[in-house]
Parts: sequence; C-alpha cells; structure tokens
Amino acid sequence: NAWPHAVHVVSHLATYDLGTARAVADRSPPASLGPAAALLEAVERPDFVRFWGALAELGTQWPDTYAGLLHRVASVVRFAAFKTTCRSFSAVDPTKFAALMGLTAEDAVEFATQHGATTTASGMLKLPTGVMDDGRLTESELEAVQRLLVAGASS
Repeated sequence: NAWPHAVHVVSHLATYDLGTARAVADRSPPASLGPAAALLEAVERPDFVRFWGALAELGTQWPDTYAGLLHRVASVVRFAAFKTTCRSFSAVDPTKFAALMGLTAEDAVEFATQHGATTTASGMLKLPTGVMDDGRLTESELEAVQRLLVAGASS
C-alpha cells in the first residue's frame, strides 16, 4: 500500500520539516510516493510555482479525507514563500507575487497586506521587513525566488 509512505512525507511538509520529509522519502520505495515526490522536490528546490501545480495534482488524486492535510501544507508553504520573497525584495509586482503564492493577484495582494505589505502608487507591493524567520529557509530558496522575479521583470 503506497498511501502510508506518501502521507508520511506530506505530513512533514505540513510542518515545513523538509529534512525529515526527505529522509522518509529516501527510505520509501519510489513507486510508493507518487505525486508526493514531486511535491517534496518542488519545495526543496524551491520552485514555489511548480509546487502549486504539484499540490493541485495531488489534490485530484488523493481522497477528500486528506483535504485538511493538503490545506495545511498549502498554508505553511505559502507563508514560507512569503517570507522568502520578503527577505529577497522590498517590492514586487503583484502578478509575479501571486504566482509564487499560488493565488490570484487579488488574493495575493490581500494576503500580503494582511501580513504587513502595502501597495505603492505604481501598483507594486511594498513588502514588510523583519518577517519572522523560523530558520528553515535557505539561501537556495532566496536565489530561486530572485531568479523567478528577475526573469519575469525582463519579460
């Protein structure tokens, strides 16, 4: 039965414990992880945009009994993406920010303003400084967000 391995990995993502999630995944038969493997990989890279696609795929494949767990994972990763973006940039385009957050632009602006961001006259999101850090975000996470936003700025 593949479910226990995949659920175990995803449950560690719900606390953003990437080290333990990776350890469980490495000890599990690869076929037992299914889309949970893609979810973990997207968080580890980090590729927040890819994460939201992997989460949506997982949500269509898992029974509704896991909806609460997947919602928790989404909330935790969304805040990790927010912290990473705040540590990387002082202001960001709402559309690009929405892609990182897995939200519509309107919902992303609402999320950001609820957490201390403001909108500028030019429509950019001015991000707060000093967002609480739990120490689990790495330099590679910062670089991934920077690559995405810088690439988007040139388009």
